[in-house]
Amino acid sequence: MDEEKTETIWETDPIDDLKRQVKELTEQVNALAIEVGTGKPEGLASAIDTKVSEVGGRYWSAQTGARVQILPDDNTGIQIIDDAAADVFKVIVGGTNVGDVIIGNYAGDQGAKYDKSLGTFDFKGAISAASIDIGGDDTTSAHIDADGNQWWGASIANKATAPARISNAGVAHFSSISLDTDVVLADLQAGSAIAVQYLTAGSITSKAITLAVADGTGDSKIQAGKTDFTNAESGFILGIDDSDSDKAKFYIGDSAQYINWDGTTLSLSGDSVNDVVTRAGALFKTGGFIGSMGDGMTEAQTNGTVTRGYLTTCLDAGGATSAYAKISKALAGSTSLITWATPFELVFSLKCISHTPTSPTGFFGFVQTDFIAVSMSTTQTGGHIGVFLSDTAMKSSNADGTTQTINTLTGIASTDLHVYRIKSDGGTSIKFYVDDVLINTHTTNLPSGSTLLTLVMGVSKGDSAGNTNVELFNNYFGSFDII
Repeated sequence: MDEEKTETIWETDPIDDLKRQVKELTEQVNALAIEVGTGKPEGLASAIDTKVSEVGGRYWSAQTGARVQILPDDNTGIQIIDDAAADVFKVIVGGTNVGDVIIGNYAGDQGAKYDKSLGTFDFKGAISAASIDIGGDDTTSAHIDADGNQWWGASIANKATAPARISNAGVAHFSSISLDTDVVLADLQAGSAIAVQYLTAGSITSKAITLAVADGTGDSKIQAGKTDFTNAESGFILGIDDSDSDKAKFYIGDSAQYINWDGTTLSLSGDSVNDVVTRAGALFKTGGFIGSMGDGMTEAQTNGTVTRGYLTTCLDAGGATSAYAKISKALAGSTSLITWATPFELVFSLKCISHTPTSPTGFFGFVQTDFIAVSMSTTQTGGHIGVFLSDTAMKSSNADGTTQTINTLTGIASTDLHVYRIKSDGGTSIKFYVDDVLINTHTTNLPSGSTLLTLVMGVSKGDSAGNTNVELFNNYFGSFDII
């Protein structure tokens, strides 16, 4: 009996069915690999493209080493990592830092970061560039060129004249600069200089300050209060006077009280310090006198009295009408040694104690011919140099034998005690000081000639009754530059 034959009938081609099953399995594997980060199996590009295009998909090009990751977590969009596990590029798409972009190893100080929330782009580490230009190419820009020169506030074409610039040689120029608290310039080399046109500072500590002097460019000075080498302003000024042959000068004080060095003479409150120091020596080196109670002055009076005390001499024109009282003495035994051409100083102190008459007068100084008498007038043309007492005023006066120059000593009252000083240079000027302040200077009608001079001091009154009483201190002083 023949063996029974069995035939299997397939509804579909078994080979095609197997291919279909392999394809479905492959797609499932691809989907699983992309989701869990196992990487992209080779030959499955179409499957990857399909998956990445889906919302929420994630992608790793490799599990370790250098790789690219797309949406590796909820906050990161794209991340590129190098073989040392450091970021090369990273874009943040979620969380508090959304919008930030990191280039390089920013966390390791070798990269850059764009911070969206702050609107800044920060760099860490070294930057290499051919040049850096910030803000365009105008007066509001900043630049660094390829040679290392830096400048601010000017275009590239005008970098050599920029208001702020530093060359690659280390030379800096700034149109202005503000240095705040505790600024220290250390280790300045010998011979180096800091050029400052104007300096405002609370205090300056320096071992030496040297003023720059250039002829014709103005004064070089240190000053406070004063702006020039005069006594018109109160303060001080020390420096070089450009308008006076670059003389070194020092002025301190004001118009009333001062010490001056004018490049030639040292003066104190209008008086030459040399004169003050050498006054006593002048008595012996040249010629002079110092008054005293018994100095040998000749006393004379009409209806008056001369009373010589230890410190003062009272000159009293008396209570009767037409009176005078005076002391006098010729300066030399001949007319050849002391003349009007002899420079001299005369110093005396006095006060009018009482002057009941309406117009008492007095004179204190040198005369060619003594004119003190009853009813003396302040108008005198005979040769003289001195001070007149005229009622309550005091006047400076001189005459050459024909014409008189007389001026009020402004602000000086005869009833106040003052120190008077008369200084003649022997031919060109006579200066009248009160309490060491120069009041008047006379340059006209100066007496001249070899005439015997007499020192005379006295008071006078006319026909009216009452006393004219002047208290003269005995320390009157005279010196003559004979040698």
